[in-house]
Amino acid sequence: MSTQHIATRGRRRRLLAGVLPVALATPLLLAAPVQAAAGSRSCGWTLMPSRSPGSVRNFLFAAAADPGRTDRLWAVGDRISPQDARMVAPVADHWNGSGWSARVLPGRQSNLLGVYAAGRSNVWAVGFYIIALDNTVPVIDHFNGKAWLTVPSPRIGYGVLSGVAGTSGRSIWAIGRKLGRPAVTIIEHYNGRTWARVPGPSPARADYIDFGAIKVLSDHDVWVAGDYVRTDGVFRTLIEHFDGHAWRIVPSPNLGTGSNYLSGIAALGAHRIWAVGKVQDGPRFRPLGLLWNGHTWKARVLPAIGSGDNSLNGLTAAPGGVLWAVGSAAGPGGALRTLTERYQAGHWRIVASPSPGTADNALYAATVTGAHAVWAVGGWYSGSRGKTIALRRCQP
Repeated sequence: MSTQHIATRGRRRRLLAGVLPVALATPLLLAAPVQAAAGSRSCGWTLMPSRSPGSVRNFLFAAAADPGRTDRLWAVGDRISPQDARMVAPVADHWNGSGWSARVLPGRQSNLLGVYAAGRSNVWAVGFYIIALDNTVPVIDHFNGKAWLTVPSPRIGYGVLSGVAGTSGRSIWAIGRKLGRPAVTIIEHYNGRTWARVPGPSPARADYIDFGAIKVLSDHDVWVAGDYVRTDGVFRTLIEHFDGHAWRIVPSPNLGTGSNYLSGIAALGAHRIWAVGKVQDGPRFRPLGLLWNGHTWKARVLPAIGSGDNSLNGLTAAPGGVLWAVGSAAGPGGALRTLTERYQAGHWRIVASPSPGTADNALYAATVTGAHAVWAVGGWYSGSRGKTIALRRCQP
């Protein structure tokens, strides 16, 4: 996989050719936990052993803390089948405080891009099921404490669900996009019994929409961030807000004349919300940050490593008014290395983080557990094999 592929948020959703539909609702298989390495409680970033089932490729694209538990979380993504590289299956990994358990749903050509844990036995994940090249349908999976099963969701034709979050098990939002032109956003809500599609706006004449970063502050205060492109090929930021009654597009800035992308969103309060991504600066990309002050969004370029591409893919809030953004940055040899940035007291700064191997690494998501531990997950390459990556640090 190229550096551009692993670095770009939208590219991780590339569809696969030559696949056929298979059964959707099959329990996941449970693998033995991977135990943590000694000394993993260091306050710096520590590389934690993680499962990579199969022999071709494994990535984790989303993470969510397991509520009511001290240091536990879920991470979801996909793996390529070792029997057939055209077959992709969803992966849901769970950290139980001392090791990872990897659950794989065999025989399904789908990918999970978002996860939300409403309770110990109430976890939701969203993504897409691959029918054929460029044809996918949204998928919603649910963990009931014993098994993961696909649940009924609104029929919307071809599309992708890429983010999920909520306030409880009785109020959950899922977001994504329909395939085709013009591109249209997807917004769905779960009321504790069923999922229903909710009307929402879309940019006029958009050829493509990437709509996957969501933050739910309350049932009447929900923010979603992403990007879209028209026929000129230049991506623009896209932010929408739900006020308890209706969704609307909120004007958001773009820096320069090149493409701007948003991939993560988090809040330190109703009037202190950040969204992160990347902005095109000549031949390279630099980290991008947008701040909501209660009235308008303002954009700034965030710190970067070196003179190569930098991208921020995920964002999470931690206690004490701290934010953590994660992504990737090109190293001296051109290979991507993990990138983590910390926001505190009005300033962003880069924090050193480990990158296994010498090939591409990328972090896609971050979360904070009940123990105030910060986690970041993603993928890296060992030869031609893609493996999951998980980093942990205590807070602060």
